Parts: sequence; structure tokens; C-alpha cells
Amino acid sequence: MPFPSPVLEMRPKDLAELSDAYWDFEAWREVTQNGLVSDCVKRRSGRSYLPHSTVEDSRAQAMPDRTYRAEYGYNVWRSGHLNVDAEEPTDPNTETLLLGDVASDRQAVILPNDYKITVPLSGCYAEAREILGGSVAKWAEVEYLPNYLNLHLRQNIARRVGFDRVAKQWSECMAEYSYHYATPAALQTDFQSSYPELPRGVPHGMTFEASEIAAATRDFDCQESTGYARFVMTSIHDLALTLSAEERRAAEAAIQTILGADSRASEVRQSG
Repeated sequence: MPFPSPVLEMRPKDLAELSDAYWDFEAWREVTQNGLVSDCVKRRSGRSYLPHSTVEDSRAQAMPDRTYRAEYGYNVWRSGHLNVDAEEPTDPNTETLLLGDVASDRQAVILPNDYKITVPLSGCYAEAREILGGSVAKWAEVEYLPNYLNLHLRQNIARRVGFDRVAKQWSECMAEYSYHYATPAALQTDFQSSYPELPRGVPHGMTFEASEIAAATRDFDCQESTGYARFVMTSIHDLALTLSAEERRAAEAAIQTILGADSRASEVRQSG
């Protein structure tokens, strides 16, 4: 699969904003990384395995789409339902194949502002990261840095002039339909934390799935009609231009790692 051309012009702000160029890259990364993981599992165990695709759901949550919300809501019930109904792997060692020794064989990866994550150093995911990034740590930064930067930007939106006004208008719009929340994030978080029970602040009398879809679509409509969604997207765009020197350096390093990933993956596929 060819490397998506928009990535060649990716800038630090694209990673922080989760722009279209970023999502084009994410689609390539998921297909390529999952393919490498699948090849590794086949080679090590002789069995077939393909990781579940998540990029479309992630993009729809980051960049709300009414059609998606009308079908899946916030993806809470659907995710929980898929997890419950997922077929158990026939190989009891699948987790070890994928993640190695999760108890001890791990490496810390430091993101800006001393935020730390740990990733496995063995297993098929580590092997795929090593191939794509040249090292497990470098590719883990590529995977985790954009969402970390985006979350950091979103945490600053409430401090911007005009936020209180659009948040109040959104809350009033939702209250007309008996939803009592201060912000869209509070509503979505309540569904996530209360699953499988309905949140207290939403109308009852429906299944969790139906209630979630109703709330998510009403949330989308109120964000659009009050200008809340426009305010958030404009704020993220503006804030992405004010990344700290440390954040910018980390983003630039991640982009350089990304630019070399296609050739590294191609070499492995050709040699295999």
C-alpha cells in the first residue's frame, strides 16, 4: 500500500490538531502495522491473526460525524458489546505472542511535560514498532504523541474568551430535551463511566444503546446550532500554533520517524 502523499507535508500542528493529513497517515499506519503483527503471529505460532481495526471509530470520535453518531452514538455500547461477544482466541498464548512478557519486559517512553507511558519490548507489537520506527520507543512516540498533544490543547479551550458563552448555550439547548450537563465532554464521559447502566442526567425509559444514540445525535445538533463545535475547532487550530518548544521538537522528531517508516516496512515485506 503506498504511503499517503499528504504525510510528506505534515507539520507539527497537524499532529496536534489531528488534521486530515494525520488521519490519512493513521489509516496507513494501522493497515501496515496490523499486517506486520499478523505476519509475526503467523511466523511464530503458525496461526492466523489480524488485529481489530479502530482508526475509523477513532476519527469519527475526534471529528464528530452525525451519520456515525446516529448509528453508534459515542461508540460506548458498541465497544462494550463487541468486547463481550468477541470470540476467545483458540491459542492461550496469544497475549504473550502479541505483547511479550507484560509484567517485566517493558520500556518507559517520555512524552513532553514528563508524561510517561510504558510499552512492551517483546512480542509481535514490539517487533512491528521496531520495524516501522527503527526502535520500539520511537514508534510508540508516533502512536501516542498526537493524541497526547490534542488532549493538551483541548484542556486549554475552556480558558479561552467566549467558551463560557457557547458552553452555556449548548447546555441550555440540551436541557430543552432533558439532558442536564455543562459540556459535551461531561455528557460523553458520563455514558462511558456508567456503562452498562444509564447515566442519571439523561432521560430514562430506553435501552442503553438507544439512549446513547439519542444523546449523541442531540449533542451533535446542539453543538452545531449554538456554535460550540465551530468554537472548539477554531480554538484547536489556534492553540496548535502555540505549541511549546518541547512539544514542537517532539512532533518534528515523530514526523521524521514517520517519513522513514514506509521504506522500512517495504524492505521487511520484500525480504520476507
